[in-house]
Amino acid sequence: MVYQTQEMLAKETINRLKTAGADTLCLWLHTSQLNAENKNPNKLNMIAHLLEPLSQTTICRQFFLQSGDILLIGTLDLETLVTPHIERIRCVLNDDAFVQTAGNDFFTAYPILTHSDLLISALSSVSSDIPTVDAHTLWEQITPKMETTPLTDVMSCDTVLCLTPQSRQTICKMFLPDIAKMAGQLHIPTATLTGTVKLGCIRQMFSRNSDLFEYYNTNVLPSFIYFNAFDITKAGFDLFMQARSQKTVVCLSAEEMLSDFSSFASAIKKLNANRVSWALVFLYGENLGLVDFSRIKPEWICVPYCKKLLETLPAGLKKNNVILTHIDTDNALLETLKQGYRYFCGKVVNLILGAACQQHCPYGDTCATDLCRRIWTQKAPQKQCVFEEFRTRFILNETESA
Repeated sequence: MVYQTQEMLAKETINRLKTAGADTLCLWLHTSQLNAENKNPNKLNMIAHLLEPLSQTTICRQFFLQSGDILLIGTLDLETLVTPHIERIRCVLNDDAFVQTAGNDFFTAYPILTHSDLLISALSSVSSDIPTVDAHTLWEQITPKMETTPLTDVMSCDTVLCLTPQSRQTICKMFLPDIAKMAGQLHIPTATLTGTVKLGCIRQMFSRNSDLFEYYNTNVLPSFIYFNAFDITKAGFDLFMQARSQKTVVCLSAEEMLSDFSSFASAIKKLNANRVSWALVFLYGENLGLVDFSRIKPEWICVPYCKKLLETLPAGLKKNNVILTHIDTDNALLETLKQGYRYFCGKVVNLILGAACQQHCPYGDTCATDLCRRIWTQKAPQKQCVFEEFRTRFILNETESA
């Protein structure tokens, strides 16, 4: 009888999940990098005890490797579920140098369907070397999925609200790439979809211009719409813009500009020549300071909410030209209002407008409780609305004294 090590059991589990085609996740906890006094059996038993609630469910299995690392294998939401347990481990080992500096590097997430070979190879080595994410291998495996995924499944669709202490008014719809949705469709942890892989996925998916044109044209409202810079230089874009009847602002990626300025400059030249309004969209608010706004003068800036925005804006920017996206908490909305910002979109804005829409809708009293808010926050399908025409008019015309 052959004694089965933890590595052998982990490889068998990964192979079974790969063969079954199951969308599962492996979390590789880098506990081998703890200080020597924190890697003794007592401390590792303590870590195992803190992780025990996860292993008692059917969603997770633990494997303790000879290298000192710990492997967790479970469902796609394992990364979210493990976070509170990781925080408890951090509290107990808060004097450890690795714990103090690791941050998000305390563990690495690997989708098993795309990284099974790398994981098995690492588990087969004597030292259980941590696998690296091979961008080329990952790209080959996710490309077929990118070519068939509907753009509606990887795009956010929010309403921009002009809000002051005295009044509120809906301005337009905003269609931008949604990284969380994209990661979900590609079965990749959001943390893995970073850097050049993230930009590559956005460029690849949003290069399907015929699909983009069709989707944008179904929207009859004033809109902010996203395009890759290179695609704006094509002739098809001219025909699309000539057919637009409502006010349209073209959104370009700031991160794409920072990585490929030549294509960006050509797109801006064409937009300015044709007098098309355009906005610079940031995936990360921290990148705002990397752009020289004395050279680049967009009509609008769309940037995710972050604390640094409350401190100062780069020279050449005014708060009346900034749309804050990802306003997901009441505190974020309140803080930015106090700082003089006026334009917002995000979860909180959708909740506000959803409640107001149901209040004003002639059929609102007969709808299920909070149905309108669930539709506005995309937690319920739009087809559940019995008066979609009113909702469209409401988005276009909503204005009210606060």
